[in-house]
Amino acid sequence: MVDGDGRPVADAMVALEPPADLRSRFQEVLDFSIERRWNARSGADGRFEIQDAPLIDGAALEVSKVGFANHREPLTAAPAFNLVIKLAAAAVAKGSWAGRVVDPSGQPVAGARVASPLSVVSADDRGEFNIASGGRASATLTAAKAGYQWGSVTVESDGAAGSGKVGIVIRLGDPPLTIAGVVLDDQGKPVPRARVWIDDATWFGSAMNDLQVLEGMQAGVRTNPIVTADADGRFKIGGLLARDYRVGAVDERTLAALKQEGVRAGGPDVTLQFRKSQMFPRIAGQVVNLVGKPIAGVRVFIWRRAFKLDFPRGLDRQQCQHSRREDRRAGALRVHQHCARWHLSVRRRRRHRAPEAITVFEPDPESMRVVAAMRCHMKIELQDPNEAVDGFGVIGPDGKLLEIDTWSGSDVYGAPREKIVAGVSHVVAVSEQGHTLVLFKS
Repeated sequence: MVDGDGRPVADAMVALEPPADLRSRFQEVLDFSIERRWNARSGADGRFEIQDAPLIDGAALEVSKVGFANHREPLTAAPAFNLVIKLAAAAVAKGSWAGRVVDPSGQPVAGARVASPLSVVSADDRGEFNIASGGRASATLTAAKAGYQWGSVTVESDGAAGSGKVGIVIRLGDPPLTIAGVVLDDQGKPVPRARVWIDDATWFGSAMNDLQVLEGMQAGVRTNPIVTADADGRFKIGGLLARDYRVGAVDERTLAALKQEGVRAGGPDVTLQFRKSQMFPRIAGQVVNLVGKPIAGVRVFIWRRAFKLDFPRGLDRQQCQHSRREDRRAGALRVHQHCARWHLSVRRRRRHRAPEAITVFEPDPESMRVVAAMRCHMKIELQDPNEAVDGFGVIGPDGKLLEIDTWSGSDVYGAPREKIVAGVSHVVAVSEQGHTLVLFKS
């Protein structure tokens, strides 16, 4: 890995990326398969090595390094041992905001993240950044880095609107604050392994579909700060601003939840105590298919939404909390001691898909009947791959589009519309209740 002058580039990230259409090349069902990545980092001499790299037609090396333009190197059909990849310096875009991020003493902060209303970028090893203005005459730029309080500056263009500005300095603050305390049940006893989080985190920005909050950036995580209490119910949340927060918690054993307002970051330890709530001593019932036949070997999950953060432009981030209890009895479900507000999902590997979540407010939670549909697999291959069709959907019995699932390991990604690329789709799963295929043209 070298720069434009042939000097080694250290600490560059190298990733072998399979082609985007890899899954669509298979006829086999890929449920529970896992997409693998091969990564390496260049050393002080600029050299890198990826062992056991697969030979896949259309694969490429993706190289990234702060201060350099991203580079894509297509791979050949033979092993390569002496690749020389030349990285170009990141160009200063016309109409951009350029400057550097410094710490409280004025020293540059390498790797700080800088957000504008439109995008998020990283500062280079010298703390310098360049972010597109998007034609705006003014904007507020916000910078964050783990271990510091955030900093911001309002900038205006030099000259005509959108002409940009250079020489901007964003100064970060002292170390971020924390909230610490203990979680107790309704009888005053510690709740071990309670999950505790900030329920009203501060928006930072969006980069590559990753929604980021200031508290997460300052704590060194890419998500909302959420921690697990210890065996004595004690917890500490870091990365916080100097303000009051709404703090949430959930007991994994029962899924009882609480939210407490006005908790001051940097203040004295706080006590989060659950109120006495309605508990179901036992939840039981039967899981059947569409014709009423019991389904053996199902897994029953009890879960609830822990929090939902609402962000600009209609974006949001949700976090669900699952109970640590589940049951696999043949055609039956039995779960003990859960709070009165929760959701239920069932899953059986290979054949059945989870039904719609069921919120339980029933007078008799011991006689539940859960209907699960068969999971049917399908793949679209157009006779004319050049036809202007870029997606498809499946209509269910209510006349609405069903959720189309793509399974990857233990994760399921669902959407009412699936892509068709070059006339071919992935192998996907849909409920057996689907009856009409819809093709979408661009």
